[in-house]
Amino acid sequence: MARPQQSPEERRRDALRLTNEAADLLGRGEAEKAARLLERAAEVLPDHPGVLLNLGGAYVLLGRFTEAERILTRAAEVSPDDPMVWSNLGAAVLRVPVLSNDECQRRAIEAFRKALELDRRAPNVAYHLGLVHKLRKEWHEAARCFDMALEANPQDHDARALRDRMLEQAAAGNGGDDEPAPPTEPGS
Repeated sequence: MARPQQSPEERRRDALRLTNEAADLLGRGEAEKAARLLERAAEVLPDHPGVLLNLGGAYVLLGRFTEAERILTRAAEVSPDDPMVWSNLGAAVLRVPVLSNDECQRRAIEAFRKALELDRRAPNVAYHLGLVHKLRKEWHEAARCFDMALEANPQDHDARALRDRMLEQAAAGNGGDDEPAPPTEPGS
């Protein structure tokens, strides 16, 4: 990217051009190509919020969660008021939801909540937060999150169906929420 004779301003412009190209690639689902461009941009602009956000997002899409978490943690330091940073950080920390452990789920909840504090209608954040609470069998909280997702997008039929299912689970007392966990056998 950078030629030795380039001025710092030319290098900066080139890095921003790469970032814009990468954002287009991400929009087309070409995360691998986007990540390569963003890695080059990050060499020149290591603390640029847009570079960090897009690079972290590309890494999440590629399943490179440890790298995504590192990049997005830095993005949160540089741009703490950007709900998309927190949303992507939540996704990076959660990794693969059904395989996530309690600590990852709690950290993801914290990041998603921060995103919602900054923008109650941040795209898909309440929905994903609801999914984490569903995994944890926290039915009431999951239903509340799916309600927030419906506020942001009243046409979200999945959020509506999940909210209704969470309310049914809570009414049926199917574990989670305030109900104590069933006793386990020693050694299980």
